[in-house]
Amino acid sequence: MAIDRNSGEVIWTQTAKTMTPHEGHHPTHGFASASPVTDGERLWVSFGSRGIYCYTIDGEKVWETDLGNIRSRAGFGEAVQPVLAGNNLLLTWDQEDQSYLIALDKRTGKEVWRKDRDEPTSWTTPAIVEVDGIQQAIIPGANKTRAYNAENGDLIWEASGLTKNIIPTPVVGHGMVYVASGYQGRSVQAIKLDSKGDVSGTDNIVWSVAHSAPYVASPVLSGNRLYMNKGNDAYFTCFDALTGEVIYQDESLEGIRGIYASPIIANGHIYVAGKEGATVVIKDSDTFEIVSVNTLDDPIDASPVVVGDQLIIRSHNYLYCISES
Repeated sequence: MAIDRNSGEVIWTQTAKTMTPHEGHHPTHGFASASPVTDGERLWVSFGSRGIYCYTIDGEKVWETDLGNIRSRAGFGEAVQPVLAGNNLLLTWDQEDQSYLIALDKRTGKEVWRKDRDEPTSWTTPAIVEVDGIQQAIIPGANKTRAYNAENGDLIWEASGLTKNIIPTPVVGHGMVYVASGYQGRSVQAIKLDSKGDVSGTDNIVWSVAHSAPYVASPVLSGNRLYMNKGNDAYFTCFDALTGEVIYQDESLEGIRGIYASPIIANGHIYVAGKEGATVVIKDSDTFEIVSVNTLDDPIDASPVVVGDQLIIRSHNYLYCISES
């Protein structure tokens, strides 16, 4: 769906495919968990086992590609989110059968390259960052975090140390990538972007901790402060992004309980949307301070988005646009 963000009017809607899925999904989400991506002219949407689609920004279908069925862990479902790297559209196809990273030509949907991955099911999204003139696609994994050359799929570096069921998206800054996992344990790592080869257990992992890591939501970076919630719970931690030292740890986000949505930062504040519909607003500083708690009458799992002076929030049943009048 395309919606006018100033009026809420539905501009166009397209049905990609109507079918009976081959397996179910986790009770807390549906069959369309992946976010779309756009370059301002075209829109790429992934429905995983139901296909990858390209539309013009006006809603005309350009191409579709079927990569077959994913067999997800315990039938938890899919979230194969596409990312753009030059003319390539990258998708991480981690599953219980053969996992792989694939690059499609964003203009045609044709396969450019494919690299097998020694990984079980994950729901993370690659981070794309240019290092020494090469675009890296960095993907956390239960076995290893790996950085690939986004142009040809060559492996650049890898590092072990995370737990299972990887969901959070990596965060990049200060010449490092920050990766986290919070299922059956906790792990946060800061890894040098200019690494080469297997850097497990080396100084290229600048710092690591085994507490306070998120399970579903991604961390967020503001200057030298790296923020994240703990597990899926409403406890918030701030690390020094350069050293890993704790600035504050596991502070209670009063007013919410469970968290799926990733925190965002805007205008000197952090916005953390809770699963019950309330959003806690925290001051972006070295001191933990709750500024306000704003409640909507509908559960929120999707991460909020800031566009200009507008805050866009997708709940289970509605799309909200919040702005000063």
